[in-house]
Amino acid sequence: MELGQYYTPKTFSTLLVANMLSTKVGCVLDIGCGQASLLEAARRRWNEAKLIGYDIDPNNYNLKGKNLHIGFGDGLDPDLSNKILDCFGNIDISVANPPYTNVDVNKDIIRILKLAKLYDCIPRSLKKLPAEIVFLAQNLLVLKNEGELGAILPASLISGEKWKGLREFLITEKNIDKVIQLPSKAFNKTEAATFAVNITNKKPNNSAINLLSFDNDKTLRINNKSGIKRLDYFYHAHAAHSSRSQIPEMAKIFRGNKSSKNLRSGSSTFIHTSDLKNIFQILSFNHSNYKQGTKTAQKGDFVISRVGSRSIGKAAYINEGEVEVSDCITVLRNFDKERYTPLFASNKFYEKASYDALGTGAKYLTFDIIKEALETNEL
Repeated sequence: MELGQYYTPKTFSTLLVANMLSTKVGCVLDIGCGQASLLEAARRRWNEAKLIGYDIDPNNYNLKGKNLHIGFGDGLDPDLSNKILDCFGNIDISVANPPYTNVDVNKDIIRILKLAKLYDCIPRSLKKLPAEIVFLAQNLLVLKNEGELGAILPASLISGEKWKGLREFLITEKNIDKVIQLPSKAFNKTEAATFAVNITNKKPNNSAINLLSFDNDKTLRINNKSGIKRLDYFYHAHAAHSSRSQIPEMAKIFRGNKSSKNLRSGSSTFIHTSDLKNIFQILSFNHSNYKQGTKTAQKGDFVISRVGSRSIGKAAYINEGEVEVSDCITVLRNFDKERYTPLFASNKFYEKASYDALGTGAKYLTFDIIKEALETNEL
């Protein structure tokens, strides 16, 4: 299995631990401790605490000193939580930077999720699951009442539509105090957007959720409903300075249904993300006769790149003719040229879409995100 190991830099380990609420701590646990950066940060803050670490790779850790127990442990082991409880009892503080990989949804994984009451939070159709969710479950199973979990999690869990149920559980059944958006490329070998999240194992007190950014001193406070939708700082910061206007009633938003590879094997001209430039374009094509059901952009349509870490949100207007579009392109039909061209030409749409895009590595835009960006007017 690909272990998905991305070790935690000292800067972010210190940040995560510093933002936890507890002052007196008896023991600190890290399941999947890697090179033990998080445990070292915990030792600097709570120097008398017992440090407990487990990792599947025995060559990872070299932490030494008093009050230390580090051993072999698989974060996907369905009996791991019982082993921890038998040896150490309930845990005061858990810290975690789970592996960024997917695991098969088998009977052992289902058992872990059910014990932690997370099974009902995930779509039933999934064959694979982010390992981060399993590690969340393992930590929640061993935390004492009002114990804290500080975890570094990917953007998919923080803002992805698929994991809205998980966010709802954590917000309504636990207490999320802070979510800190870390800088891009915070971890070597990955461009995944990441967040430091502070969760207390208790029923929420209905106070606001605090959103912060590593690069910004201003704290945003959002309610539970907004947090269930998304927990990323930049999305809410951008939305706070925007007003809304409705898109036209007759407007249509749709995407292509063929991959660029499939389209390249044919003879027809088509538009893919690579055909759109960083500046807004006016494009013209010859009239063509396409088969019924072919997804095309035609005269008067806008086209938008909906996928890609660098090309996302780029746009063009079809001034003449008709052209087939790939499944990475979204078509906007019946949007007034005079009204919407300035939104694309000024890069306001691109900026809004870039903040709101989903995805851990390659970003993508849903129809709802595109619609919201089209309805937003900067004040």
